[in-house]
Parts: sequence; C-alpha cells; structure tokens
Amino acid sequence: MSSAHQKYLEWSPGRIMNWGLTVGKQTSKLLQTMMERKPHPEMGYRACLGIMRAYEKAKESGMGEEQLESISSYALQFHQFRLKQIKALISPPPKEESKESLSLFAAHENLRGSDYYAS
Repeated sequence: MSSAHQKYLEWSPGRIMNWGLTVGKQTSKLLQTMMERKPHPEMGYRACLGIMRAYEKAKESGMGEEQLESISSYALQFHQFRLKQIKALISPPPKEESKESLSLFAAHENLRGSDYYAS
C-alpha cells in the first residue's frame, strides 16, 4: 500500500463497527453497509472514517447521539451512502433572512420602486 493508505491498516471492520455502536445500532449498520457495498471492506474505510469524523464534529457542536442515530436510520432507509449526502444531513438547514433585515431596504431614499419603471 502507498504511504497515504497505510494509516487505514490500523482499522478493521470490527473496530469500525464497534465505534458505530457507541452511537447506536443504526450507525453501526450504516458503516457496515458502506463497507459491504465495496468489493473489499478496506475500500470503504475512507468513507467510514469520514463519517466518523463528521459525527465527532457534530457531537462537539452539541448534536446528540439520538439525532445522529436518526440520521443513520434515514441514510439507510433512503440509500444515502455517500459521505457528502450524510454530511448534508448533519448540517443545519440554512437560516432564513429575518424580516428586520429586509425592512431596512423598504424605506431607503435611493430605491426607485415600481412607479419609476411604469412609464
């Protein structure tokens, strides 16, 4: 193996599944499914380690294990096995602009309004 891939040698499928069980059964099943979808389990290590890092960051930011477990369940149910898809499930939805920030533009003297273009 190349030096970039040698760090994956310290991980085994069992070790990855055990880490998944620290979050919950669905997370462990998600990691297992990701490895089974590859011709060799070692090929799925990178994606599994990416999910593990994303889940750890989510825990650090205050997300609970129940939420992470429900994300894993959703990913299994809807076949969301790509790291990018799972990260999208973890990230919070974008915030909507508040009405206060929009009202700042409503009464500005340099705004022309629809009457300007009516001629």
